Formats: sequence, structure tokens, C-alpha cells
Amino acid sequence: MREAGATLASGTRLGRYEIVSFIAAGGMGEVYQAHDSSLNRMVAVKVLPAAQHTNRDRLARFEKEARSASRLAHPNIISVYDFGEQDQLPYIVTELLEGQTLAGMVGERPMPIETVMDIAMQVARGLAAAHDKRIVHRDLKPANIFITTSGEVKILDFGLAKLTQDEWQPASTDETITRPGEVVGSAAYMSPEQVQGAPVDLRSDIFSFGSVLYEMLTGRRPFAGQNAAETHSAILRDDPPPISRPDCGADLVAIVNRCLHKRPDARFGSAAELLFALKQIAIGGMASSPERVWVGSRLVRPVSSLTIVAFLTLIVSGAPEPKRLELEDSAAVRIARSERLTTSGTVMNAILSPDGAYLAYSTVMRDHEVARLRHLGSGSDIELVPFRENRRVSPAGFSPNGNHIYLRQSALAGMAHRASPLWEPLPLVRIPLLGGTPETVPSAGWSSRLQFAPNGTLVAFIRRDREGSWSRVVVADPSLRQERVVAELRDGPNFTGAAWSSDSQRLMVTIADPRPEATDPMRQIDVVTGAVQQVSFCPEIEGPISVLIAPDDGWIAGGGGLTGILWHVSADGTRCRKISDGTMQWNLAGARPDRSAVVAIGSQSLSSLWRSSLNDSQSSTRILHGINTNDGLRNGLAIFGDDRIVLTRNTSGKIGGNTDIWILDQGENLRQVTDDEAVESHLATSPDGHTIAYVSTVLDEGKNPRRTLRVRDVDTGESRPLAEAAQNPQNLSFSPDGEWVYFFDRATFGEPAWVQRVPMRGGAVENVSAPVTCDFIRVSPDGQFISCLETGVLSILSMLDGRVLHSVKMPRRGMFMRWLPDSSAVAYAQFAGQECNIFTVSVRGGEPRRIVQLTGEGIEGYAFTPDGDGVILTRFINVTDAFLLHLELDKPGKETRR
Repeated sequence: MREAGATLASGTRLGRYEIVSFIAAGGMGEVYQAHDSSLNRMVAVKVLPAAQHTNRDRLARFEKEARSASRLAHPNIISVYDFGEQDQLPYIVTELLEGQTLAGMVGERPMPIETVMDIAMQVARGLAAAHDKRIVHRDLKPANIFITTSGEVKILDFGLAKLTQDEWQPASTDETITRPGEVVGSAAYMSPEQVQGAPVDLRSDIFSFGSVLYEMLTGRRPFAGQNAAETHSAILRDDPPPISRPDCGADLVAIVNRCLHKRPDARFGSAAELLFALKQIAIGGMASSPERVWVGSRLVRPVSSLTIVAFLTLIVSGAPEPKRLELEDSAAVRIARSERLTTSGTVMNAILSPDGAYLAYSTVMRDHEVARLRHLGSGSDIELVPFRENRRVSPAGFSPNGNHIYLRQSALAGMAHRASPLWEPLPLVRIPLLGGTPETVPSAGWSSRLQFAPNGTLVAFIRRDREGSWSRVVVADPSLRQERVVAELRDGPNFTGAAWSSDSQRLMVTIADPRPEATDPMRQIDVVTGAVQQVSFCPEIEGPISVLIAPDDGWIAGGGGLTGILWHVSADGTRCRKISDGTMQWNLAGARPDRSAVVAIGSQSLSSLWRSSLNDSQSSTRILHGINTNDGLRNGLAIFGDDRIVLTRNTSGKIGGNTDIWILDQGENLRQVTDDEAVESHLATSPDGHTIAYVSTVLDEGKNPRRTLRVRDVDTGESRPLAEAAQNPQNLSFSPDGEWVYFFDRATFGEPAWVQRVPMRGGAVENVSAPVTCDFIRVSPDGQFISCLETGVLSILSMLDGRVLHSVKMPRRGMFMRWLPDSSAVAYAQFAGQECNIFTVSVRGGEPRRIVQLTGEGIEGYAFTPDGDGVILTRFINVTDAFLLHLELDKPGKETRR
């Protein structure tokens, strides 16, 4: 039955979602309650009204909302689960909320000051998360602010959102759905620049926030008229009536007035800055309400002056160790919330100061690593040491009192295989936090981060030689002048990390061991007696892993492999529980002294597929993108003769999720071709447009990869194996007549190898070239030539006799060989600074010629269109930032027991 005003009837299915009931309708869509049959949960589904299905602008805004909101993950922003389209009906799936919008709470009377502060701070937190992503909401108003029955605030409707700096688009691409001069948003809450149709940035949301805050405090809108035109006029010319209520202090009034300033440069620069100002009021209490103090969003009573004096006395005399959280027998540790500490997307390492006020971290751009220091309260950020060419600097640790920072340094020593840089370790440097003369600390070889014991009397770290032939666990005094080795490994396994027990007596160390017979990846070392004990966590946690002591004296463990899942492990190692969902890869970096939170580097991959013209490099168009989808990676990109694109894609949303083969047709519709547990790579398409050849990789019971060459008919879905690979097959291609599949199979650099082929109809693998010493080989489409990449040299050889026809010296960071469709030249990609270029080398000789010039994220694969006039590019970047993961004790869900 269809309810009045609803497009969809109860029982209608959109993919795996079954409509249950109609909730509400608005200008940007209709909202329904629905059941997710796959996950057995209730969700909200938003669809465009039927009258808007053909409105291209509405469709674009609707998709914009999904894309903008899907980039955000924050407790104060509604969570977007899915986005799809069925029967030309686009829909967005979000969490289902219970409660009401702020529009239903704001009336003609002012709201209680406690409620105003609670809602304002939660909205500011959500906006700060969006602004961190450079996303401007542009329609913040009471109707788009939802308060749940538990008091949690959620920002809704990113349908008008604008990316102020979208790093996945060329600089010339406009991400704005609206046209220049077009007015968007809701009249009463628009900023002056929105009213004028001028460009907007983060500060436009600050103005809208001020309008909402003003209305909560006064019970009326700051700018009002009989119609939209009069309201717009008031926004541009008038000042709102003064706020006059006894319990509203001058500081809060000043915040409102600053938010509502006509000039953007006079407002707060971002929601993070606004949130800091609100926190200052919360910490200090309202001037007229001395009995009230907000901590986070909770109202508490302030401590007395006697308590403050007692606290200061403890600081002077030496405070005892922080009291540990008590854990019930049936409780476990979980991540209560995550707090992003950096936004550069290039963070390699991060360490929190003992007082939690500062974050030392390093950022990496290409080969350069720079150490920085951020004051978390103000957001101020400085370089710890001046940048030096061919030098890498990374924070190693804070001193226990937080007065000094230790830095690791290394210098470029030369180039290794394929022009990869070699780094030589330099001595540690100790720098005063507030400025002063750096001090060199004697050290030898590579050293890990410094792990200070909870009682501050000892420091532990891992030291290893550059060749990796040995690694040692070292314990030293806080000045690092007296040290002793407590454990050593040689010839294969290496220590990778260390964590102190809560009593500062034992170290839990992790081990990376490449040997097949390796079992337990951890040891526990008693630093007093030197006793070493093997430790095994639950077998579900793959090593090598990083560990940190948890609030309950158990452990927070970072799983190894590709996934980077975080686990909580009981103190005896027998009970394990996942505490992260796999959508971000985590690398543990440190913890607060009281163990209430851990610092971790979170990483997600962003990949996109682009179409670029070789005749006009400025005409690049993005045709596909996703988070953690790894589109076209692992040589997973090929094109049929009719321009259909074949690519590998991970649609699980999880780091390290399984990749399958998909086809993107000329209408940019995706169709899945494979759906199995294997990982597909090295795609090739047949000349007749019906068959894909690829490498299929599965893990055997011992988790060793088993690779098979397979072919699949894309029309019938029939799949069959061609050959079991001996080692590591790569760079598949078809012969011109489609009767053979060529490939290159080798496992070790520097050893002779052959181009091999296997008949499409089945049969033995045979060598078809002279032996060549190449790191990578590709056969030309006409089967006449071989391109050979070996240690910085690209050569074109005759397939018949292996004779070198032409050679050029490859630039540093040159890779990804591909032949032009007419076999006239071979191409390679080159990375230089922020540029990504594609060059071709003709079979007739001559210097390389640049055919594609791009900036931004790197090229991870490409394929030329059949006509040779264009290229499909897969571009990829890892976004890594530092997070503070707040921990709390919780009743466990399903546990994994050994």
C-alpha cells in the first residue's frame, strides 16, 4: 500500500532493501524506513520524488549528496551506508535515526542554555569533520540538524555540499553542481556570499551556524522578511537584534556576532576554530552561571579551589601513576570514537606528547620525510627542523616530562634496484620542545620509535642493521647514554616493535619471520631477569603485529597483512575481539599514559579511472572512483576493441578485500564478471571482443599463493584454466589471431627468463623468445617485438632472435610499460615531483616523447584505446593521517576463543 505523498509502496524492493514505511518528504527527496535483508537491520532510504527523476540538476545534486556524505565518518554526521539506482530511481541508504530535527524543537521561546551549548558543540564537531575534508555543507539549518532520542546530534543532507578543494579532480574541473551566480541554500540561513551568488568556502557554513545558534538562544531568526527577497536584503544589509538574556555570557554573544559577520575574513576560519572557542566557554563556564561547566557536551559542577590547590601540590611533589580503569570479568575494550589529528593525508609516523597537548608527526611527499609539531588545542603547526634535500626526518618519541622530542634521521646514500633510493641512518637528535640547541644522541644502525616505560625509568627500542641480518631489543636509561641488549635475532626473523607492560617490568615484542616454519610472532621479555617467553595470540590475528597495552592490562593488537585490523586481546592472549571494521588500515603509533586512547595512523586508498585524449591532455574526464576499490591495480586494466573497459575492482569497502573483474561499457555501466575467492590480475582482452585472459591467485591451506592462467568468455560466463603458473606470471597479452596467450613468468630479478605462450584451446606452455635478462617484459600487439625493462634501461627487442633494436635510459621512477595498439612504440609512466607523465619510445629509435602530462595522484596503470587516440588511466593515492582512538570498557560482542 502506498501512503499519501509517497512514490514507493510498502514492500517495494530497491536492491537488498525492502521499503517498510514512508517517513517524510522534502525538497531534496523522500525518506522511507526500509529493511536491509543482507545485514538484517533497519535503515533509512532516501529517493528523489517521481517528478524529479528526469531533472538532471536534481539528479546531480542527489548523487552529490551521496558522494559528499560517503567521504565523512563522524558521530555527528549521519552515516551513509550505500548508494544505488534501480529502474532509473537513484537512492541513498543511511542509518535510521529516532528523534526529531532541531526545526521541531526551536520555537518562539529561547532554548535552555545547557541544551544550546550541547547542540552547538556537537554541530561544530560534525562541521569540523566535514571541513577537514574541505566539504562545505551550504545548507545548514534547523531542518538539517537531527537530535536523536539519546541526545546525539546528526547533521543531515549534504545535497548542496561543495568540495572546496577536490584533490581527485584537475584544477580546471568545477565540482560545483550550481552554475555561477546561482543562489542555493535556505533563505533565512544563507551567508551574504551565497545570497550574492559568489564563491563560497568553509566560512559560509560558519555564518549559517551563527544563524542557527542565534535562533536557539533567542527563539527568533536573526534575519527575517515577508518573503525571500526581503530576507536576502536583511542578510546583506542589516545587523540582527542584540541577544539579551541573563544567562548568556558576553563570550557566547561574541561568538555569535563573529559567526554572523558580513565579511567572511572576519568570521572563524573553520569549524575547528569555532569549536575551540566554544570549548573555552565550556571549560570556563558561563560568566553569569558560575555553578555550570561543560566537559565535552556534559554539564558538571566545577571543582573547588581547595581541590585545585591539592592537585597543584601533587604536580609539584610527584603525582602517582594514573589509576587504571577497572575491568569486569565479562567486559572488553572497544573504540568509543576516533578523532582525526591531521589532515594532510601524507602522515607516516605520529607520537602524542605525555600531556596530550602536542602531536609530533612526519609527512612524506615522494622520497622526502619532514618532521612537524602540532599544538592540538590551537591547530598551530611548525616544522621541527628545517627541510634539507635528500634527508628524511621522523619523530622517535617525547621525553617522559614532555620537554624534549627525539628525531630519527637518514640521508640518501644512493640508488638500488630500479633506481629505488637507499637511505643511510644518522644519529638520533634531541630537540627542546620550546626551542633551543639540538643535541646529538649516540646511536648505531636503524632504530625504531622510543618506548618509554610507564614509570619513566627506562626506554626500549628496536635496533637493526641496514641489511636486515640482525635486530636487537635494547633497553636504556632515559638519556640513552647507558644501554643493554635484552634480545637478539639473526639471519631471517626481525623484531618489529615493542610495548611495555603496565608494571614497567616486561616488554611484549613482535617479530616478522619470513620462514615457512615460523609460528609465534611474539616474545615477552622480563627486562630485570632477561627471561624470554614465547607468546601466542589468537590464530585469527595474522602477524607480524604491533601491540600496545590496553586499559584492562590486555593488549591492543594491530593485525598484520593487508587489512590492518585492530583487535583487543585479553592479558593471557586467549580471547580476541575485533575493534575496527576493516574500512581503514591501522598502524599503532603510541598511547596516552593513562591508556584511555591510542594514537594510530589510519590509511585508506582512493582510486579513480580517467579517460584522457592524447591530442588534448587537458581534456581528462573521471569516469569511475571509489574508496578502497583499487580500480585497475595489479595490472588489472584492459580494453576491448569496442571501447569496453575491463578492470579489477574491490567492492567490499574493506582494506585488502577481494578483487573481481568488472566491465564498464560505453554508457559507463558496470557489470561484474567474476565473483569468487580468487584475486584476479594481469588482464588481457582477445581481438574478437569475447574473452578475457587473467591470472587467478588463491591461497592454499598454508596461505601460500597458487597462481593459474585462466580465460573467461564474457558473454557466456564460461571460465577454464589454461596453465598452472610455475612462479609469478605477468603481463598477459593475446596473439594477433587470438589463438595464443603470451605471458612472462619469473620470480627473481636478474635471472634469465623467456616470453612464454599457451594455446587458447589448451596444451603445453612453450618458450617463444630467446632468453633475456629483464625485470619486466611485454609483447607488442603484432607479436613482432618485446619491450624489456632492466635496471633503469628500456629496450625494444626482436621477438624472433632477441636482437636489441633500440635502448633508452629510463628516468628515475619510470615504470608501467604498455604498447601502443599499432605496435609502433612502447610507453612508460614517469613520476617526478607532483607530475605524472607518460612517454613513448618508437621502435624506429629516437628520444622518448611525452604524450600525457598530469598532476596530482600517481598513475598506477593505463591502457590505450583501440584507436590509439586516447588512454584510460587508473590513478591511486593512499590517504594516511594520525588519529586518536578513544577507548572504553564495554560488554563484549562475539569473542573468538582459541
